[in-house]
Amino acid sequence: MSKIFVSFFTLMMLMGTAYASDDGPVFDFGQSDISQPNGCINNECEIVLNKEFTTKPLIFLMPTITDNGRDAPSSLKITRIYKKGNTYAFGVRQVYPTVSSSIRLENEDSLWGAWSSWKTKWHHFKDKTYTLYRIPMRKITYFAMEKGTIALGNNGRITAAELKVNKQLDAKDPKFQTNKGDIDYGKLDPLINKGKVTRVTIPSGFKSKKPGGIAEIQPRNKPSVISSTGTESEWITPFIIRGSINQGANNDGYFYVGVDSSETKYVLNHDVTIGYLLVEGSGLYKGLQFALGPAETPNTLDGDYKGIDKITKPIKEQCAGFTDLKGSDFDFSAQSENPILVIASKNSRLGLTGAGSVYVKIRKSRGKMFLR
Repeated sequence: MSKIFVSFFTLMMLMGTAYASDDGPVFDFGQSDISQPNGCINNECEIVLNKEFTTKPLIFLMPTITDNGRDAPSSLKITRIYKKGNTYAFGVRQVYPTVSSSIRLENEDSLWGAWSSWKTKWHHFKDKTYTLYRIPMRKITYFAMEKGTIALGNNGRITAAELKVNKQLDAKDPKFQTNKGDIDYGKLDPLINKGKVTRVTIPSGFKSKKPGGIAEIQPRNKPSVISSTGTESEWITPFIIRGSINQGANNDGYFYVGVDSSETKYVLNHDVTIGYLLVEGSGLYKGLQFALGPAETPNTLDGDYKGIDKITKPIKEQCAGFTDLKGSDFDFSAQSENPILVIASKNSRLGLTGAGSVYVKIRKSRGKMFLR
């Protein structure tokens, strides 16, 4: 994991109010507690939406991770979206990429006390392997929205849309973004021409040239194979990268969207649908307290890591830092009855494996909110 440019989407619903748009697309959000013994790793979890949608919504999820450095990198995959009664439901699995032969994945119940055991130490010495653990994500935060645009009064705006891609970036493709967030268009343009990156124009109505962008892969027509232990051989993750607004007017007003197979060497050979949100603003609208926009995580690119530290140390360092969520001066006194929900997405492709965006925890300080 590296320094990551992210977009955040922070929401809190006040008691006794309704957040339906009068004439715009329907949207819904919430947090589901997962009670299955192994979470959504071995079996699909079902989450039923509360609102009555007129069309199938796009779904966006927030993966989580523990900060102990032993949690194997994973993500959440939407397996299907389907009609259920007067609303919609969706299935979700917690999935893992295929890992190096030097890494052993074990279940969470073998974590406690195992690290110091003679058996684990013997494996590390004899086989030169490292052990990471499949730790279930127990809370899944989601945002669902029909395609279209919601104007949150004069304070904010959310646009939901989708596009299809059939090629992916991989570890061999050039990193076209600098640590400062600028884009090297000499490296980017050939990737656009090859169909590996899609340019998206920011719609009219957004006040900022730099809104936040959130992307999520929607259920695939050709379902990928997920093993009983959650390993997905056809591993890809979405990215949505803002154009640089300080590199000339020709580059203003765009996002760049696609999927990344990182170091898994998977080659995409069919259409995949990416749902994306463009968001901006903060304030209170019809009982919905919201903060939407871009942010930036700490830089962990500079460490000279070796062995398993390449995976565990950056995660622990990222989890030790907090990211300021601008505009998040929420009423924290109501948090116990109305949890604050966060959705975020990576807006960069930096780091050895393309980087990712996961949620650890929130803390408040002087009326503001910080995410790590």
